[in-house]
Amino acid sequence: MQGFAVGAIYVGGALHLAFVVFHLMFSRLFNWREELAPLSPLNRGVVPVLNLSLVVAFLGAAYLSFTFAAELVATAVGRGVCFALAVFWLARLAQQFIFFGLRKPMSWVLSLAFLVLGAIYALPLFPG
Repeated sequence: MQGFAVGAIYVGGALHLAFVVFHLMFSRLFNWREELAPLSPLNRGVVPVLNLSLVVAFLGAAYLSFTFAAELVATAVGRGVCFALAVFWLARLAQQFIFFGLRKPMSWVLSLAFLVLGAIYALPLFPG
């Protein structure tokens, strides 16, 4: 099981990198120049700041996943990091249902990705 979990953590790292690329495209994908223009300068700045903060967090999660996969599975602090990442992705899955629903195919794809990431990082929490 431990070997499987380590391999899964590498997959999680790759998915984090995919989310980095996806989030770096948000400004163009969602036409932020026009869509955010009516907001106050403060609110107009919050959206890209939060997005870029997520990019940094995803890069950190990818780095930890690729560099310390075995330690994430085998140590208490590693399992603590995995717990935090699992909670993050499962909370993001819940938010998908609350704010976006499942009416569009992309919502299904994203929901599946969030579920997979939550499960990957939950694996080390259930040894055996």
